[in-house]
Amino acid sequence: MKVEKTAYLKFRFDWVFSIYVVFVVAILIRYVWLSWVVLRGSAPDEFDPTKAGSGV
Repeated sequence: MKVEKTAYLKFRFDWVFSIYVVFVVAILIRYVWLSWVVLRGSAPDEFDPTKAGSGV
């Protein structure tokens, strides 16, 4: 079977949708890390929007 390409830029669809694999791996790593931190007993600091600065 031939892999189809996009109409305009001629990118193969397997390359176009491969970013979702990267996204899922990043999400899995993030939640494994958060689970590890919680199981150790030290929860991460919560984000306080009232203390967020503009960076200027």
